[in-house]
Amino acid sequence: MKNYPFKLNNMKVKIETTMTDYDSFVKARERILKIAHNIMEDKQPEYTNGDPDILYNFKTISDIMKVPTEQVWATYFFKHVQSIMTHAGDPELVPVEPLESRFADAINYLFLGYALLCENNKFPKDIIHYFPDKDDINKKESL
Repeated sequence: MKNYPFKLNNMKVKIETTMTDYDSFVKARERILKIAHNIMEDKQPEYTNGDPDILYNFKTISDIMKVPTEQVWATYFFKHVQSIMTHAGDPELVPVEPLESRFADAINYLFLGYALLCENNKFPKDIIHYFPDKDDINKKESL
């Protein structure tokens, strides 16, 4: 087993707030999604170099490095996950940037990874089982 900068066993996590009720969770979820949205809006012009393709950055790096686009995406995504795991393993570590932004970036990278899978037609066709018919999809999206 490799040595990683975070400990997977016996993690010590300092919890400063509680999410004991659903309303608190919903508020926290809404907050992190707003942060994710703001980060995406602020960083998108830089990452896409003005190109309308939201996946531009991954594709150009893929071409330069001669690796699959999904591999480029996974590398960037895991960077955020690794940072979150590092702080979970060492709650005394002072973050360089707010941990909320790491979670928000991870969410954004999940959205970008999803977009990449959709673009490459790698999205599972059977995922629709979560929504038995089109009306259920519209109900879920309108929430």
